[in-house]
Amino acid sequence: SEKPYSSKQDIYSHNDIPTFSDDDINQYLWGKFHWNGSLSTRKRRDSIEMLFRFNDDKTRKHLIQVTAQGSYCLFESMGAEKDNVKKLTAERLLNLTWLRNRNIDLVEFIVDANDCLTGRTLHPLSSMGFEEFAFSAYMLAVESDRLEYLIKEPDEY
Repeated sequence: SEKPYSSKQDIYSHNDIPTFSDDDINQYLWGKFHWNGSLSTRKRRDSIEMLFRFNDDKTRKHLIQVTAQGSYCLFESMGAEKDNVKKLTAERLLNLTWLRNRNIDLVEFIVDANDCLTGRTLHPLSSMGFEEFAFSAYMLAVESDRLEYLIKEPDEY
């Protein structure tokens, strides 16, 4: 059975993914970025889901999935579903992917095999410490949420 999201759930390791407690990450983000959101995590069979809720009323949110892929930790997040991607012009799609990828070092956006716009971050497991983990997940959540907002105003992921 799956554990529910919990802001007090301590996670130290799950399927080779180095993870940390929600409270520790929330405190780090507050100290580093004065972030006033909240993070909750949930273990899945082969991954960890991280739900970031932004702003004071927590209405903006974004879900990150973290998996171990060989010797790397892969963070992925949905930016836009296939139907929304189909509505974009080629120029707009290039601006939201290739041109954004040039300006954002850590996060890349791709059109995945399902024709969805996906954000991802990849980091070697061998050097994944607390700050790298928290920063990678947070930046992906922020940039994916921003991308979603640029494509459509209602928040879904």
